[in-house]
Amino acid sequence: MPVPAEPSSETSGAYDMLTGWMTGILGRIIAITFIVVGLVAGVMRQSIMGFVVGIAAGLGVFVAPDIIDSIVTATLPIL
Repeated sequence: MPVPAEPSSETSGAYDMLTGWMTGILGRIIAITFIVVGLVAGVMRQSIMGFVVGIAAGLGVFVAPDIIDSIVTATLPIL
């Protein structure tokens, strides 16, 4: 049965930096920008779908690191 390798220091540093950006102030700015752009697109098209897509993209950017961590660190019981 294959054993997962430990993350190397090079990749874990880059991963920590990117997740810090996405969950920090930069991620919040990007999420707010998605929401504002979606709101403007929704008003211009006279449709709520632009706003919904903006909210979904903003949430996706902000929550993506937690989802990726949950997927990657998940363990299966050995039967």
